[in-house]
Amino acid sequence: MGVAKVRSRSGEPQPDPRLRPLCAMIALLPPEAAAEVLRALYAKLNAPPTAAELRVKDLGFLARLLDEQPQHPDRLPHVSRKLYDARRAADPGPVPGSARLQERFGSWPRACHAAWGLLNDGRSWGPGEPWARPARHPKNYQPEEAAASVRKCAKEIGRIPSSQEYHTWVINHRRRARDSGQSTRPFVHYSSVMRLLAADRSRGNGWRLVIARVLYNGNEKKS
Repeated sequence: MGVAKVRSRSGEPQPDPRLRPLCAMIALLPPEAAAEVLRALYAKLNAPPTAAELRVKDLGFLARLLDEQPQHPDRLPHVSRKLYDARRAADPGPVPGSARLQERFGSWPRACHAAWGLLNDGRSWGPGEPWARPARHPKNYQPEEAAASVRKCAKEIGRIPSSQEYHTWVINHRRRARDSGQSTRPFVHYSSVMRLLAADRSRGNGWRLVIARVLYNGNEKKS
């Protein structure tokens, strides 16, 4: 088990210079202790971002702008989208666009309300909730959404997916979307696709019907 590495001019991986003191200390440990330290180090360095870190990543920039601008006590906290996007263009960090925040929180005022009071560690003293909550009763999927999801899967994997490939693709993309705070709606479950696009299926031909109707414009072909 190694530590973080960079590549030299020759292309050979080299230990990150910033970790040399740590590497030197680990080298003095007995093998079992060194392995335990390295396992803990890898777990720390490669852990997925926490919910608090994701909140700061998405709303931290907006929260700072709200703090900079005078806020009227008789109105909800607000900063214009135009100012946000202009400042974002000059910021080198991975700051989400106003359109993305508006989509996540339902409106730009709601995004501002959610960001108001957000602290650098992800906590918030503000009245809003700095995390997007999915609707308790999400709108039912439409056939167009199911078809778009199947097409997106086929485009990403570069071939006509099998039913199992599509199911796995949806599960993985929905998990990544949840982990990053994005909407899972574009990734329609297999069962919903079958209900919406192959309600007349029989004898296990449902997925073949879906493929024919989505990717072959209704003309069945054997993939």
